[in-house]
Amino acid sequence: MRPKSLPNVPPGLMMALFTLGVPFGVYSWTMAHTWALDTLYAIDSAEMVIAAHTLGIDHPPGHPLYLIFAHLFSQLPFALPDAGVVFTSVVFGALAAGVLARALYEATGDAWAGAGAGGIFAFGTIFWVHATLAEVYTLQLTCLGLYLTLVARWQNTRSFRTLYLLFFAFGLGAATNILLMGLLVPSLLFFIVRGGILSTGGGRLFKASLCLLLGLSPFLYIPLRLAAPAGFISDFVYLNGYEVQSLRWYRWYLFAEEFTSTRVLDPPVERYPGLLVAYLGA
Repeated sequence: MRPKSLPNVPPGLMMALFTLGVPFGVYSWTMAHTWALDTLYAIDSAEMVIAAHTLGIDHPPGHPLYLIFAHLFSQLPFALPDAGVVFTSVVFGALAAGVLARALYEATGDAWAGAGAGGIFAFGTIFWVHATLAEVYTLQLTCLGLYLTLVARWQNTRSFRTLYLLFFAFGLGAATNILLMGLLVPSLLFFIVRGGILSTGGGRLFKASLCLLLGLSPFLYIPLRLAAPAGFISDFVYLNGYEVQSLRWYRWYLFAEEFTSTRVLDPPVERYPGLLVAYLGA
């Protein structure tokens, strides 16, 4: 009697299991532990743990969506809330690898290309490190990978549901780091023009814009927490000399002027060519 053959598994599903499931298992096994202070509290991790667990505010440019997710993960039944915040990076690290693989698969139709790209990305040293401690980058890259996936899917399907999800994902990405997604604004404008969005009518673009605003809604976390009577607020956000909650303060905070403005806006115009040459040289 011949054995029954295994059912055919869609290549997209197999790719997802490989690029999401395997990294999740490895990250969970190698995640920083609360007794390894040199790994758990590397980079900005100590600030992120405290701000997330106490619903505080972290350093500019602000990462409200991360703080919301990390706070929810800190409520999981780990021995310490710190481990729950680290687990946030584990989960979104695996998701980031999975959605990047999916983006390649949507663009090329080749599951092997997607799996290879996702695997290489997942186990690159720098990303692997950030997927196992308390940091914001895995959620940022999950949103970015989701954006790329939806762009590729729109090109294949022209589904308006995909279009609305794409704009929503872009807004969510901005709520993890507004400067990161600011760098992608030219790509969004290029997509609107070359992707045929303008020809669909102003109503479709208006609905997409509403989805973008909905994706940006986690930014409301910042004024709500500043107005709260209690809760940890990072001392870092008070070092600017502006009145907290003033429009000038929000501009300073959201655009990380402590790091960017003094280097980009303050030099005289005649210095810009030299700065550009130095930048390209670096």
